[in-house]
Parts: sequence; structure tokens; C-alpha cells
Amino acid sequence: MNMDIKELLIKDLPIEIKEHQELIVKCSDSKKGDYTIPCFSLAKEFHKAPNLIAEELADKLQQTNIIENVEAVNGYLNIFLNREVVSKNIVDNFVRKGQKIFCSEEGKGKTICIDFSSANLAKYLHIGHLSTTILGECIARLFENAGYKVVRINFVGDYGTPFGKIIAAYQLWGNEDDIKTRGVDAIQDLYIEFCKHEGEEEFDNLARDTFKKLEQKDPKITELYNKLIAICLESNKQETEALGVKFDDFNGERYYNDMVDDFVKQLDQKGFLQEGEGGSKIVDLGNLGIVLIKKSDGTSLYATRDLPAVVDRYQKYHFYKNYYVTDVAQKLHFEQVFKILQKMGYDYANDCKHIYYGRIRLPEGKISSRLGKQALIRDIISEATSKAREVIKDRNLPNAEQVAKVVGLGATVFTVTKNEKIKDTVFDLNEALRFDGETSPYMQYTYARLSSILRKADIKDGKFDAKYLTGDDAYEVVKIVAGFKDALNQAIERIEPNVINKYTMELCKAVNKFYTTERVLTDNATETFSKCQLIKIARDTIKFALNLLCIDTVEIM
Repeated sequence: MNMDIKELLIKDLPIEIKEHQELIVKCSDSKKGDYTIPCFSLAKEFHKAPNLIAEELADKLQQTNIIENVEAVNGYLNIFLNREVVSKNIVDNFVRKGQKIFCSEEGKGKTICIDFSSANLAKYLHIGHLSTTILGECIARLFENAGYKVVRINFVGDYGTPFGKIIAAYQLWGNEDDIKTRGVDAIQDLYIEFCKHEGEEEFDNLARDTFKKLEQKDPKITELYNKLIAICLESNKQETEALGVKFDDFNGERYYNDMVDDFVKQLDQKGFLQEGEGGSKIVDLGNLGIVLIKKSDGTSLYATRDLPAVVDRYQKYHFYKNYYVTDVAQKLHFEQVFKILQKMGYDYANDCKHIYYGRIRLPEGKISSRLGKQALIRDIISEATSKAREVIKDRNLPNAEQVAKVVGLGATVFTVTKNEKIKDTVFDLNEALRFDGETSPYMQYTYARLSSILRKADIKDGKFDAKYLTGDDAYEVVKIVAGFKDALNQAIERIEPNVINKYTMELCKAVNKFYTTERVLTDNATETFSKCQLIKIARDTIKFALNLLCIDTVEIM
């Protein structure tokens, strides 16, 4: 038994057609067949016109167990499958294997590192961090489902001038009791207050000097830094876990700062390091530009710390692939980092890849945490939950609060995978919470509706007969369910969670149409059992797919 309809078909093909199985594609119009073979590319090999080739192949493709009919039309060989045979195979296979049918061992023994979220701890997690955090987690789940070991890395921004600002602000205006009481909120207020003086020479110099003291391991500055950074990191962990994301590695910029000097020496020894303006240190990459390795005052930068981080990760995890999930604005940065590593002879630099995406914005426009104009993720989730609570208030649900939380969070994270990752997205909360249209609540409600049907049926066992799944709408659900493995493979190949989003939406639409146009709970026990089997398979597939998208489900909604 097989979950892939195309593979079932290929088994029944004569050798002449099996040799050209790569030509077999799904028909875009089911009325013209299930699959079609365009014969145009065979004209040169067979020395015949495509329409004649199609007619000859049709003669050889006699009715088999799975093939019900074939038609040669204008150079295409259209194949109609036996719906009953296909439906029986798909349902039997799912019943026998369950959701394990969607998992693979393709990546067994291989480790993938994924660097995502990686927020600057000097700032709150805001909507600008939503894409990297959710995309990274979706990609991690896709690879885990394919058998890979995934190391989730939160390369936190815990170093640099912003922390010079925070420490300086605390020394100027900080209150220890306020920090103990309000934690990261008090720290963030200090940061925002200091940034109001950005551009003023006195404050700019103070921030730089304070950070330089931190790099020089000044005891007093280091002690204060450690206290403040611990509060910021704990807050970051809580906020990412609220999104359903847990990291394995929190080593950030500070951790790698101690490795910078040795790496800079290596660059110098290999002849790549040059003197830059004001005594700074640079690497000239030609077409990729000049990379600043150390500032004129000797302090390090992002690139300086990213370079030893790659080496350290390979030594720790011996990664098969090392991915970075950030927005497209950092494309050149990672091209430069990977190029420097390649020039230095680190072969695994070729296994590093930047997975970039477009921006996500609110209708109001861009976000700036420096000026306090923030759309915080925690506030967005809270607002989404509140709005969801309002939407469902008239439904008298026994689990209303749970539904509000699941729907609110789902609507928030759904925005990230609704479009292909490279496209810019506007996050409209009112649109995201609609129960109709292409939204997360629509998919969650479909799952709950299917669960309701199964509860009403209350069938533990029965006789299955695939003839009840041969109607157009039932068969469409069968075909879509059978195509999930293909969608998973595409999502992995393209590293594109939107493939799963689109697939899930297609399945939800199809199964909604099926139970609307056909009676599922009938007076015929065999018919009801058979249709409920399909309902259960569709429901379980939706849940599995939504989990890959970081979206939870509820049984009653």
C-alpha cells in the first residue's frame, strides 16, 4: 500500500511508459483526467507526431486495477483512475500507519543548526521579530519531521553599544528597587530614555566609552552588565516560549567575543586583514565590498562575532547544514561572512545558508524600538486573544477562554506563513481573526467541526467500503490527503513553510465542501463509517499540518 497516488499509478504502467514516468503530471482540470502525459517531448525519440504517440500509448494502456480509462487528446494522454481502488488504498494505508506516514528518515544521522529569533536583548520582542521566530520554528519542525536532528540557536544580541547605553542609563537614572519590581520593563524604559539623547555628543561618547569598558572587562561595569542581562535573557525566554518556541543554544555575541582576537589573528596570518580608516581593521572582498572587522577604537562588530560562531558551531555540532533566518536586509552581511570563511579554507562554509524573508508590518507602518513606538509581540497576542474572546462570546463555549487563547495566538503566527517568505506582509489583526476566508481561525474551526462530526457519529468500528468515497467531493479530499507527503517534500526542498499553509487551506476547503454537499451521518452504517474514516483522516492531517505551522487546535470551537 502506498500513500502516493502517482506511485500507485506507475506500478500499473507498461515498461514503455514507465521509462518516461517523469512526464506524468496531475491534470489541472479533474474533468480531463487525474493524470496526463504530454507527448510533445517524445516526438524526436519516436519520430512521430505527439497526437500519434498519445494514441499508441493509449492502446498499450489497457484497463488495469487502478486505471479506469485513458484518452488521447491533442498530443496528451489523459489517465482516469479507478476512484474506488485509489480511495481504498489511501484510507487503508492511513488506518494502518497513522500519522507516521507523513514522517521520514531522510535526515537520519544529520544535524541541522538553525539560527533564528536572535533578538537584541536591549529591546523587547516586537512584531519585527515575529517572522524570524515563527519561520525558524516552522523550518525546524519540517526538518525534524524529515528525520534530521535540529539544534535551535538563539544567537541573542547581548553585546555592543546598546548595552553601553543601558548600563550608562542605569548609572545615570537607575533605581535598583524599580529593576527588582518591574524587571525588563524598567530596563527598557531606561534604554528609551537614553536614546532620546541620541546624536548628542556627550551621550554618544558615554555609550561608546561604557561599552569599551565592558569589552575591557571593567569589574564594576561587568557586574552591572551581568545583572541586567540575566533579567533581559529570562524575559526573552518567556516570550519565545509563549510562541511555542524553545531553544537549545543561547550563546550570543558576548560568548563569541572572547574568540574574536584569535580569529582576527588568523585573518592577519593568512594575509586577508588590511588597515582601514583611522586604524580600523578590514577585509576587502572585491565585488562583495569591504567588511569592517574591528573599529578604530578596537571594538568588535556583528561580522567579527559571527565568524568564530560558525567555527564553534561546527566543532560542537558537526552540522550538515547551518541556516540563518533573518530578514532580507542582512543578505549582504551573510554573503560576506560565508565568503570570508571560504577564503580561509573552512569547507563547511559552503553548508551555511541565509534564509531571508520580507518585512512584516502593521497597517500603521514601520516599528522603531529606539523611540518607544513598539508593537510588542506580547501586546499583539494579548490584543488578539481579547478580540477573539469578543468574536466567540455569543457561542457559549464551555472552553471559551482556551479557544480565545488558541485562536488569538494562531491568528498572530499564521500571518508569517500566509505568503511566501520573501514577500512583505502587513499584519491586520481584524482580518487575521475572521472565521471565513483564508485565515487561521477558519482552519482551526474546520478541525473542530470535523471533530464534532466524529463525536456525533460515535462509531468505534465498522465495515469500510470505498465505493462511498467515489463522489467528486469525497474523492477530491482523498487526492489532497494523498498529496500531503509531496507538499512536505516541496516545503523541505524550498525551505518554504508557506507550502504547508497553502496545502492545509486547500484541504480545509475541500473537506468543508465534502461534508456540506454529501451527508456523512446516514442511515447506512457502512456508508457512515466509510465517510467518517475520511473525515478522521482529513482532521488528523489538518492537525498535523497546523502543528508544523506552530498553530494549535481545540476540539470544540
